[in-house]
Amino acid sequence: MEVKIHRLGRVEGDGGIEIVIGPAGIEESRVYVYEAKRYIEKALRGRHYSEVPDITSRVCGLCPTSYSVVSSTAIEKCLGCEPPEHVVRLRRAAQLCEWVNSHAVHVALLHAPDLIKFGKRDPEWARIELAKAAYTIRKWSKTMSKALVGRAIHPVNIKVGGLWSSPKAGLVKTLLRSFDEVLSTATRLLEIVLELKRPEWPPLREGGSVLEESYPLLGQEVVLMNYSGDALSLYTMLEKEKPPYSNAPRLRHKGKAFSLGPIPRYMRFDHRLRPEARDLLKQAGFTPRSMADSIVIRAAEIIHALLEVRDTVEEIDRYRVWNTECPKAPGEEKVCFAAIEAPRGILYHRYVIGADGRVIEAELLPPTVANLAAAEEDMNHIPSELLRSRETAEWASALIVRNYDPCISCATR
Repeated sequence: MEVKIHRLGRVEGDGGIEIVIGPAGIEESRVYVYEAKRYIEKALRGRHYSEVPDITSRVCGLCPTSYSVVSSTAIEKCLGCEPPEHVVRLRRAAQLCEWVNSHAVHVALLHAPDLIKFGKRDPEWARIELAKAAYTIRKWSKTMSKALVGRAIHPVNIKVGGLWSSPKAGLVKTLLRSFDEVLSTATRLLEIVLELKRPEWPPLREGGSVLEESYPLLGQEVVLMNYSGDALSLYTMLEKEKPPYSNAPRLRHKGKAFSLGPIPRYMRFDHRLRPEARDLLKQAGFTPRSMADSIVIRAAEIIHALLEVRDTVEEIDRYRVWNTECPKAPGEEKVCFAAIEAPRGILYHRYVIGADGRVIEAELLPPTVANLAAAEEDMNHIPSELLRSRETAEWASALIVRNYDPCISCATR
């Protein structure tokens, strides 16, 4: 039997699924992407490095801040003009607002509908409560993003060297007055998600994350399987392939598919999650058992991110300096790189900057190019009883893809 989902719903971008079921189970599984390539990497060539954060932010409408922050960080580190520490922290806060916004959408509106009918609660009640919670959380986080980086979608206040102008301190203070209500809403969201019955397949998969002293977010070092070191060396080793049926490439490590995102972040660094979020998971007896548990970790990361944002912006009116001057031309060719934890996992950027400050080469590798390969392999773990009908096979294969919250537009950058 051949099962096709020509247009997969509840994911970002345009793609579909095709699986071939034989007597012994899944014989072929494909996540095909027909969204057109946009050639952002080529469009960056010849541009001055100062234009890069604005251009890369246009890759995605769900994780634009990730693109701006990681591109700025990569160039700052190789030019030696890193921003003041408080500016670095404020940009991280804007990035965490993006986590909140993206996770709330995914948890409540994209992933939960696959699981909601199996929960302890009445399905209609759960749908309404999840939607209300997501709206409240997103409204707050998007407004905070606007206060910090100019806009929630495609930020305009991030530059190489820091920020173009001071954040809106008055708006930040106003938002902090409603913080307790938003945090309470996020806690309710996690409690509802923990009640949903989640499948115990596919099994947990090895993965990677940014490596830093806090819960992973931004840096130049990464950890993946048995590798721990700089991102440039790792991503040079990874195997990149372009399937004939997809406009999005695939990434593998020594021939193996791997996962990026909340599961590997939590599996390695759960002890660095804010105790308010970690304790809620502990009280519920939560231990990840399958890739479907990513929805729980995303909900917990919302709480973690909100608390980090609050602690960062509480004293925003103390700061006066917002950027560091960077040289317009480095005088010699430079290789710049950095990695950031976008909501879906590691987003890696590498640039070769010429002596005149213009981009010679650009490489942007979003997490979805790795997660698509993992999702295709995960379909081999769909239980045989779900492969007996087209309806259940479609549900199971779509759920596996949504476990990773793929951003197809990023993958076709």
